Amino acid sequence: MEACSLVEEQFSIAERLLRNYLELKPQDKTVHVGYCCWLRALECFKATVALAKMGLDSAQHAPFRAGLEWLFWACAYWKDTSVVEKFQLNDDFEESKHATLLSNEPGVILGAEEIKLLEKAKARDTTKTGYSIFNVAETAQLMTEYQMYYRMSSRAGAHATMFACLELWKKNPQGKSYIAHGPDHEMAWLMIQTVAEMVQVGNQRFQEHAEAISP
Repeated sequence: MEACSLVEEQFSIAERLLRNYLELKPQDKTVHVGYCCWLRALECFKATVALAKMGLDSAQHAPFRAGLEWLFWACAYWKDTSVVEKFQLNDDFEESKHATLLSNEPGVILGAEEIKLLEKAKARDTTKTGYSIFNVAETAQLMTEYQMYYRMSSRAGAHATMFACLELWKKNPQGKSYIAHGPDHEMAWLMIQTVAEMVQVGNQRFQEHAEAISP
């Protein structure tokens, strides 16, 4: 399959660029934020390809969507390193919110050490930044990818939707409707090809970043 060859080529390029980056040995730890985001993106994209090859046409969208989020954060960081502050603040806010919800849920049984950790998280001074993944993609200058792939993946299987549910309803050659069971490879090539395109985008941005910090 041509799509498989394309994606393997891009993953191979990614591995080479990652090795070259490590040889630069950047000292500033914040520089590694974009690098780590890109590693996570590649991890999710590899999972997407694996699920697509298995014919899990809905499940493939969850890691794909996560991979896009990681790609957006990586590219946003490489455009503007100050986004790392918003990245951390968003994480702190979600942790504090989760801790509060867990503490208030009567059905959740917690030990003393767990309660201590939750209280610590709740006590943290956090503020919602309002910097959503839409804003991240905007900073990364990847709005086309956001609109075409990120939004669609939400409906296609990253979340439970009626659209994804109805995708199981098929018609046989005689026009009779039935509910499909088992793997569906019909559009696997398209997902794999799209992953190849996204990895290529990441590779290009990563290479530009590496060249910019190269001594």
